[in-house]
Amino acid sequence: MAEKVKTSALWEAGLRGLLPVSIALLDEPDEKFRGHAAFYYSLCDLESLPLLLEETRTEDPVHRAHAIQALRFIAPDHSERVAPVLRELLDDADATCRYWAAFVLGETDQVHLLVEALSHADPEVRVAAAEAIEKGVRDPTCVSEGTRHWPGVARGVMFGETLRIHLWKDFVKGLDDGDARVRYFIAQAIYKLRSELKFGSYRDELVRAAEGDDTSAGFWAKEALRALDAPRWSRLRLLRETLIELRGNPDASSWGENHSRVAVHDLDHWPPWDPRPAGSWSPTWPAGDDVAYEAAVRLVWHELSLLLARTESGDDDQAHRAVLELDRMEKEVKSHTNKLLSLLSEELGEDTRAGRALLGMGPAVWDDLVADYLRFPRFPVGPSSFNEIVWLLEQVGEPALPALILGLEHWREGGARMAAQAIGKLGDAAEPAVLAILSAWRYEGLPDPESWWDDPDDWRDPFSEMEFPGCGGKTLAAIGPAAVPYLIDGLDDPHAVVRRRCCVALGRFGSETNESVPALVRKLGDDQHDVKVAAARALLSIAGEGTEAWVRAAEEVLKAADEFREDR
Repeated sequence: MAEKVKTSALWEAGLRGLLPVSIALLDEPDEKFRGHAAFYYSLCDLESLPLLLEETRTEDPVHRAHAIQALRFIAPDHSERVAPVLRELLDDADATCRYWAAFVLGETDQVHLLVEALSHADPEVRVAAAEAIEKGVRDPTCVSEGTRHWPGVARGVMFGETLRIHLWKDFVKGLDDGDARVRYFIAQAIYKLRSELKFGSYRDELVRAAEGDDTSAGFWAKEALRALDAPRWSRLRLLRETLIELRGNPDASSWGENHSRVAVHDLDHWPPWDPRPAGSWSPTWPAGDDVAYEAAVRLVWHELSLLLARTESGDDDQAHRAVLELDRMEKEVKSHTNKLLSLLSEELGEDTRAGRALLGMGPAVWDDLVADYLRFPRFPVGPSSFNEIVWLLEQVGEPALPALILGLEHWREGGARMAAQAIGKLGDAAEPAVLAILSAWRYEGLPDPESWWDDPDDWRDPFSEMEFPGCGGKTLAAIGPAAVPYLIDGLDDPHAVVRRRCCVALGRFGSETNESVPALVRKLGDDQHDVKVAAARALLSIAGEGTEAWVRAAEEVLKAADEFREDR
């Protein structure tokens, strides 16, 4: 209740032009409240920006850090004024101020300053810069021409183009950084740009990352190399492997030249398919009735090896004809996949025939599933539009993990929640997702008491009866003990929301995470009330009853209960 009163008062002060007075609220101890204050400052940014910039020059390092945080929602629209100030603050004497300056710098469009920060002496600055670059870059394969110039999309495309054309040499050095988190985010950003990159002389760094001991960064490096090394007509090659697995090796002698001519004729002359007849939104096409696709399948199964061999023959005319035929087959398989995906979209994920047909095509369509899942914007909008596509990615299993991880940041609702749940189902194979989950928490935006990440018992008031769906702690618990070291490190994260959720996640492991007890005991002295309570609750489930840690945790929980009753 007290927090709502303060927030309302701040809003009224902003409306009445009392910003100089409301700036004093930057010293409020509650980080969530300061987050809402930053949002309200952004609503009157022309008036609040000069005041906040002035506050970043005060002598008190705590106040400076709070003023820097408050620039977060203003920075995107005022990059030219904010970025130079943040650049200077990267060399601030206070480590907290340096971190927040790098974090907020990621909200500007000054990607060259972020790349410059990758060589900073402070590892936390480098981590914040690498993470900001990864969040800023947009996967070009998931952007349609119609949305390429939307403000948020255009910024992501610009990030990628600037890196690729002007800053790649300095950016890729991050793969050899001494901090594993920097390597992780740099490798992930490279994966996002995979369709536009020709690594050239920098390929060696990517190979080293893929073959090194750092499995998390190596995960993204391997995925980027896989995409880069994909041979021409890879869709056809993968489809043939699936066909052989399902039908066995074809008998070329029983196929014959006449059958081949018929298949080519069907491939060339079957009319284009229209998924929506005139005046109708109901897709009437039944999977399997596409003659051109069936012709392509027959050719892939029986003649792909022969056609591929002809492309490398010394006969230029024969090689040219083989290339044309392979291109037509590839185009038809791609077209058929798009038809199935359109059925999923139009039917809000309810067309199970299309889903089964896509699964039957095997790895040949996995990249198409990924691109469809991450497409921006994804219509129709809403959680139901993700039902079938996320289910399909679950069936794909581990190869779909990169897409599901990107889904955590690509979709704030619906798809992101389903992505987290699907990641949890992969168990310990999803270890590379742990850093991405912690990163998603940092970039969640305004503090939200009903965030889908949180569990019903994971709220600033541990005794509240509010209930809402959550899967943050559940996802990490499903990944298993492999997540624990990351969660212990997360207890010292600059973001209170990360510290709190790491406490909650560790508590879910119970006595299996005894090694986290010393770090959780330290969190009983955290400056954020939510974190202290979450650490205490975690200790009650981890530490043995009657131990010193357990007693201190019990005292903290009882104190929180008394404060809650007084507040009520």
